[in-house]
Amino acid sequence: QWKFAHPYPEDFRNSISQFTHIDLNWFFDEWMETTKNIDYKIGRIKKGQFKNQYVIRLKRKGRMQMPIDLRVVSNKDSVYDFTIPNTWWEKNNLSQTLSKGEGLKVPPSEGFREVTLLPKWYGWDKLQPTYDATVTIPSGIKNIIIDPSERLADINMLDNRKRGNVELRFDSHIYPPVSSKKYRLYMRPDLWWNAYDGFKFGINANGNYMGVKHVFSLTVWLNSHLAQGGARYYFDKEIQKKAGYFSYRFDYSNAVDKVIKRGTFYFHSQWLDGCEMYKIGLSKQFPKNFSADINLKAFTRNKEEYRNYLLYPNEWDAIWTSKKKFNVSINRGTSVLASPRLGRYGDEHLYGPGGLPHA
Repeated sequence: QWKFAHPYPEDFRNSISQFTHIDLNWFFDEWMETTKNIDYKIGRIKKGQFKNQYVIRLKRKGRMQMPIDLRVVSNKDSVYDFTIPNTWWEKNNLSQTLSKGEGLKVPPSEGFREVTLLPKWYGWDKLQPTYDATVTIPSGIKNIIIDPSERLADINMLDNRKRGNVELRFDSHIYPPVSSKKYRLYMRPDLWWNAYDGFKFGINANGNYMGVKHVFSLTVWLNSHLAQGGARYYFDKEIQKKAGYFSYRFDYSNAVDKVIKRGTFYFHSQWLDGCEMYKIGLSKQFPKNFSADINLKAFTRNKEEYRNYLLYPNEWDAIWTSKKKFNVSINRGTSVLASPRLGRYGDEHLYGPGGLPHA
């Protein structure tokens, strides 16, 4: 129809509707005329009025409404598929043949799975954001999955299933491509040394979802006091005994786009090298690699002996046991990133598994 022609968006819409014989104006209105997004979540699960009956609450966090495919896995690993039509569209028949795990229509000879049609989820935008799906599962519920075929353009797939949404990996510093389907959790051993603590034996855990959501890094060390001192430092036995036996460092950040567009909340806490520090702040990314930041920071050293960690101990005066117990400051700043590839939405290859820039 439009060969060697110049169709406009409305022509594309009309051609699709004519070919499918389905009114898809609701679909194109949301995708082409708005900036809404898709975000569904599995909520609470409770028992129904009858035996083996369960009520599963689904939540529409995004403002775009789509038909939902829902899969329930029983405790005996039996699979039950359901479809929830939206206000405007539903599948034509109750029993559609689906290839296992794909959600595609296939001939019955290749294997089929019955799909149960649930009542419509009436709603639009912020109206009716919740839906209670009543299902019968004889052996109890093991897992629930929204969109098992993973064709829905959900912006946050972490809450699309009850189980299996976390991937544990060894932190080898060889990072795979970013995954939109699972939260990545990395772990590795950590060995460090300083002149006052000696050798520090620890473990690091860090994780993130696409380098943006719930980004954290936690390292915990046990200070062995082995090989204290060195060519530049000398501590007698009494001073050596006063060194700490435990230290940690914790960083956390999370996107807060619903509050501030392209904003990030972050928190830092540490008891490391004799310094106790807390920092909480908010940053915002602007166009052209420009960012602004504001934070509140407080720190101290608990004992006079903890000055021994420093190259110039006499220049530190915030000691918890002294008159100046701690230092508190409110800081603000701006920055411009030289490379356009680096930004808050950078991938794990640039930011590392914890979402924090490599030193």
